[in-house]
Amino acid sequence: MEYDVHRRTVRRCDRDIPLWVWYELRTTSPLVDLRVSVRPAVLFTNLGALLIGFSFYANSLSTAQLVQEPTWTGYGLGESIVVSGLCLLPGGVAMVLLSPVSARISNARGPRFTLAIASVLMAAGYVVRLFTSGNVAGIVAGATVVSAGTAVAYSALPALIMHAVPVTETAAANGLNTLMRTIGSAICSTIVATVLAGVTISRAGQVAPALSAYLIVFAIAGVAAVVAAGLVLLIPVRRPAPVEVGTS
Repeated sequence: MEYDVHRRTVRRCDRDIPLWVWYELRTTSPLVDLRVSVRPAVLFTNLGALLIGFSFYANSLSTAQLVQEPTWTGYGLGESIVVSGLCLLPGGVAMVLLSPVSARISNARGPRFTLAIASVLMAAGYVVRLFTSGNVAGIVAGATVVSAGTAVAYSALPALIMHAVPVTETAAANGLNTLMRTIGSAICSTIVATVLAGVTISRAGQVAPALSAYLIVFAIAGVAAVVAAGLVLLIPVRRPAPVEVGTS
């Protein structure tokens, strides 16, 4: 029954999206100007936002569960849900503190540079996570690095969008960019759930994800961040407007 509902929903989306695109391209006042959205500066920023949203959400999902895995798995810490939440707290603090830092970097070097650095930082955080999943301190360190990169990236994305679209399109374009991040998070939750449910170990009738399942998640999320960094390089460099010098 649930599968049939999902299948009908997918079919409805497959039917409605082309109609929506057709309408948006022909109306005089589109909700989202799709012609603006396919400009390289906007398109690659949105694709980067999707991958960054994916990479960010993998960090939250995996950390909360990894810390609570039972000790019989050989890697689990058997901690409570409170401890797992506290493991994410330093990352949240880092995101608050680094948002204004991101603005300063963007002001000095441009948001394109900021987003590239942020994506690389997120990938570096997952490299740390690949080798530090056996203790709380290592888990917190890796999760915090990923969160720090996320904060810098999320602060740079709106600036990139606003530089790339007309002033009249900033609200719709930023809304679409936010939607792309959300789609990335939704895709991430599906993939993480599939990996953790599919790569398991068992003992005495108990089943839990294997350590390799978490490592696969970290690897996928790290690759997503690296690809996001590559997409950033495809964003055209914004040239300053020429200054006209008057004659006296």
